[in-house]
Amino acid sequence: MTDFLRYLEDSRDEVADQSESDLVRLIHAKVRAVKQSKVREAEYMKLRERDEENFRRGEEKGRIEGLREGELLNIIWMTRSLIEKGKPLDILEDLLEKDSVQIVKKVSGWILTEENLSDEEILRRISGQ
Repeated sequence: MTDFLRYLEDSRDEVADQSESDLVRLIHAKVRAVKQSKVREAEYMKLRERDEENFRRGEEKGRIEGLREGELLNIIWMTRSLIEKGKPLDILEDLLEKDSVQIVKKVSGWILTEENLSDEEILRRISGQ
């Protein structure tokens, strides 16, 4: 049991080779085979990319939830106003915190591609993410 716990803590080749446990050596051989498999490597990379994307989505959702509804409506209104006046969005982006700049980009995309969306509909889309 001690060898197994030591291997769990440090699963390098040296630790497995020094172990007197047949189970540890068998487990380590399986671990090495999995690590050397190109199919397993591709599966691992896909899982890692998915996990990282889910983490980014969670971070973004947390930032959006951190903004109050009134603040979001204000950002939407200012973005729409600048677009309607033909002004660059850089003006607004310079005034906002880094997290809000991503919201401006999304909002401007919706305003430009779906002209009939109301501010409240855009707010629902932002809040629903």
